[in-house]
Amino acid sequence: MKKCKKCGNIKYHCRGLCKHCYNNLYYRKNKRQILKQSHEFYRKNKEHYRKQKREYNQKNKEKIRKDSHEYYNKNSEYIKFQKKNYYKKNKKRILNQHKQWYKKNRLHVLNQKLEYFNKNKKTIYDWTKKWKKSKKGKKILRIVYKKYNHSKKGRERTLKNNFKRREKLPIVTMPLSEIILKRDGFICQYCKKRVIRCKLIRPNQLTYDHIDSDGGTTLNNLVVSCRECNISKQTKNVFEWCKEKETEVPKIILKLTNNNKNYQDCSLEIGFVRKV
Repeated sequence: MKKCKKCGNIKYHCRGLCKHCYNNLYYRKNKRQILKQSHEFYRKNKEHYRKQKREYNQKNKEKIRKDSHEYYNKNSEYIKFQKKNYYKKNKKRILNQHKQWYKKNRLHVLNQKLEYFNKNKKTIYDWTKKWKKSKKGKKILRIVYKKYNHSKKGRERTLKNNFKRREKLPIVTMPLSEIILKRDGFICQYCKKRVIRCKLIRPNQLTYDHIDSDGGTTLNNLVVSCRECNISKQTKNVFEWCKEKETEVPKIILKLTNNNKNYQDCSLEIGFVRKV
C-alpha cells in the first residue's frame, strides 16, 4: 500500500499525497481565486442564505442557546483573551465605527435612555447612593474630582457657575451685614463653630444663610453660618434640615420665625415647638 509523503497515512489520493494534504496544497496555491468565487456566489444567493438562517434559528432557538452557553462556560477565558487582543490591534478602527454609528442614531439612543430612566428611577437612585457610600465609589469620585477641578475645563466651569450664582443671588450690603454680625457674632448659628472672613474657599468661611429661600435679604431672614452648613442646607426648610441632622433648632431662628405662620405650622408637624 502506498503512503502519503507528508502525514504518512496509507490512504493515497494523487501525487503521492492523501486527500487532506492535497486539498490544503491546492487551497494555498489558488487562495485568491477560490475566495473571489465564493464571494460572487454569496452575493448572487444572499437572500436565499438569509432565509435559510432565519428558518433554522426559529426552529432551533433553545438548542442554539444551550450550545452557546455551554461553549462560553468551557472557553470563557480564551474568548476574553481573544477579544482584548483584537481590541488592542484594531482600537482606532473600532472607535471610528462607534462614532459614525452614534452620529447617525443619536436621537434613537437618547430616547431609549430616557425611557429606561423613567421606568427605573428608584432603582437607579438607590444604586447610585449605595455606590457613592461604598469604598470603591469614594475612591473613584475623589480621583475624578481632583483631575477635573485641576484641569482647564473644570476651572473655567467653576468660574462661570460662581458668576451666575452671584448674579442670581441678592447681595448683602455692608451696613446690613454689620448689624447681623453684632447680633450673632462670628459664630455659626447651626454648629456653633467660629467663623472667619477670607477670600479663599474654606469650610469655616463666613456666609449669610437665608432662613426662607424664597424670602428677601432682610434682617429677619438672614443668619450667620459657616460655608459647610450653608451648602448642606441648600434650599431646605430649617426644621426639616435640623431633624435630618438630629439637632435642635437655634433660638434666634425660632424668634425670627415666630411671626411667620408657615414656619409655625411646619414646626408643629415635625415636633420642634419651643416657647421663647
